[in-house]
Amino acid sequence: MKCMGMSSLGMTQNSDVMGTVTSQNSDSVTVNGNTGQVYGDATFAVTNLSLTSAYTAIASDSYGRHSTNTVTVSIATNTIFLYDGNGNLTSDGLRSFAYDDENQRTQVLESNQWMSQFSYNGKMRRRIRKEFSWNGSSWTATWNR
Repeated sequence: MKCMGMSSLGMTQNSDVMGTVTSQNSDSVTVNGNTGQVYGDATFAVTNLSLTSAYTAIASDSYGRHSTNTVTVSIATNTIFLYDGNGNLTSDGLRSFAYDDENQRTQVLESNQWMSQFSYNGKMRRRIRKEFSWNGSSWTATWNR
């Protein structure tokens, strides 16, 4: 018997963990000490767990066998999204965005990494796209079309 394939979803204040076991004889699964539901198709789910960076699932079957699997997850920090008065996204916590008077994106910037700039014609079609990379002191054009 083996417990495998865990994944953690719903990263808010609490988390749900689900996965599979390789034996349909599994009677129970606990994750970090919380009892989960085992289904007939050899899957399991444990809901409303506290957020943590590691989850340990222990599966048990009617023969008294146990299998343990630990998964380490990377939990993203809180991201604040910023918008302008027209509802355009101006920052996603990593990149900043600029728009023209027609609400067309004119620039995407990741500080000290890369930048994309866009120009449009009178029919609001993008005609020019420029890509830049940061060389440590200034922007260097890497692509222009």
